Amino acid sequence: MIKKITLLMSAIAYSIVFAFAQHPNFIVNEIEENMSQGQQTGFEIFIPEVDLKSVQKALSKWTKSNKGKYVFSRKATEIFLDNVELSSVSENSVDMYTTLTQEKDGVMLKTFVDLGGAFISSADHNQAFNAMEVILKDFAREQLASKIGDDVKAEEKHLKKLQSELKQFERANDKFHNDIAKNKDNIRNEELAIKKNEMDQKTKEEQIALQGEILLAVREKCISMGNADPATQKMMKAQVKNEEKALKKFNSQLKKLKSQYRSSIKSIEKSKLLIAQREQDIIKNEADQKTKNQQIELQEKIIDAVKTKKSGI
Repeated sequence: MIKKITLLMSAIAYSIVFAFAQHPNFIVNEIEENMSQGQQTGFEIFIPEVDLKSVQKALSKWTKSNKGKYVFSRKATEIFLDNVELSSVSENSVDMYTTLTQEKDGVMLKTFVDLGGAFISSADHNQAFNAMEVILKDFAREQLASKIGDDVKAEEKHLKKLQSELKQFERANDKFHNDIAKNKDNIRNEELAIKKNEMDQKTKEEQIALQGEILLAVREKCISMGNADPATQKMMKAQVKNEEKALKKFNSQLKKLKSQYRSSIKSIEKSKLLIAQREQDIIKNEADQKTKNQQIELQEKIIDAVKTKKSGI
């Protein structure tokens, strides 16, 4: 089972690392479509992996950094970028009519650039078209780089979580081994206690037997002195009580020894059960540690692949 899991993880690792290792190719297409200003020529570029809100936010920041005004309305399909200064495109500021569309694997950006009476096209404004193409590619590249930067942070956070989980497994494994060692010590101590207890019980039984004989002799003597003076009879009766008390004490001590003996037996059984359980826990724990180490190794490869992808943008 572990071998199958390892092979599966290797296959997953390969597919994930391969996916992250792919370098994006940003392509700007020239389009001709109907927009708010009629049928016009414009640009489109697909930005992979990003989401609509992040691109909207970045586009607003980009517009302001180029001294333009970002005009957005939820009722309109277009975002109007007013008086944007792009020196590589035009000496004068330009107006841009832009739409952002969330697609399955990223965001499609379409924009129509008004130079002031004419929209940029490759046929009529080749230099401006090429400059705008570079600007759009740079913008798209920055968005993907930002997204991948966030991915790196997320993957590094996940790596720390996996490493923390591995530490927990390692601490648990140490505890399992300590539990086994403690319970083995307990078994040895209880076995020694049992041997001593058995000898103490034998000694106590001999004391009880001897005390029984002493008590019997004292009672017989007390009976035989039935005609003695009251003081002597009182003394003999007191001696009988003392010997009975001693016998009761010895019996109580023997009972306590037997209880301790049973307790030691139960303690040994409990320790043996716990040791068996901990040995099973260790087997599972070591398998879990192996899996977690494989996950960490995979995660490290993923992080390296994401960083490589970011550096290749």
